[in-house]
Amino acid sequence: MVEFLKIKQSDEMAMMLVRDYENPKDWQDATQCIYLISKDLPSPMGAGLSAWLSKENAEAMKAEKGGEVYDWEELKQQIK
Repeated sequence: MVEFLKIKQSDEMAMMLVRDYENPKDWQDATQCIYLISKDLPSPMGAGLSAWLSKENAEAMKAEKGGEVYDWEELKQQIK
C-alpha cells in the first residue's frame, strides 16, 4: 500500500486497511496503526513489516525480535 501511495494520493482512496499482527482477522485503519519493521519477524506484508494497534505491544516485539517502530507518517517516509 505504501508503494502504491507513491503514485496515488491517499485522499483518492476510500479506506486504507491493514491486518493487526496480534489479531490477523481484524482489519484496521492503516493511518492509526503502529508499524514494526524487523528482519527477524516474518510478516504477511513482506519486508518484515507488521501492523500493530498497540505501540506498547509493538515495542515489546521489537525488544524480542529487533527492528524499528514507526507511526504511519514515519513509515511512509521510511519506505520512500
